[in-house]
Amino acid sequence: MSNYERFIATKLLTETWLTANHADLVGLTEADLAERADAADLHVRVISRDGHGLALTADRSPNRINVALVEGRVSRVDGAY
Repeated sequence: MSNYERFIATKLLTETWLTANHADLVGLTEADLAERADAADLHVRVISRDGHGLALTADRSPNRINVALVEGRVSRVDGAY
């Protein structure tokens, strides 16, 4: 399997997990989300805290989900990239 095929396969698995779990993620604490993501072999990237955007890298990671937090809880899941 090429690196590209591996990237696409991982991204599809991540998107499938997000689709199945999206409604259950909003409202979780950051620690609870990290635990669930870790169990699914995913990484969490916080893209904003309490309405303030954070500095982000431009790299792509097929097994990373992006979330916004308000008062320590997930307020938005922006998907995988």
